[in-house]
Amino acid sequence: MSGSPASQLCTSIAKEITRHICLMLRRRTRYIPLRVKNHGSP
Repeated sequence: MSGSPASQLCTSIAKEITRHICLMLRRRTRYIPLRVKNHGSP
């Protein structure tokens, strides 16, 4: 499976997905603390 093109496509897609997730998480991290404080206060 190491030389199959399918595995290469899966790895490339996985890398792209992880990159998008990281970017989204970084953008959300800026708004998460604000939401946490609002929810934390009764």
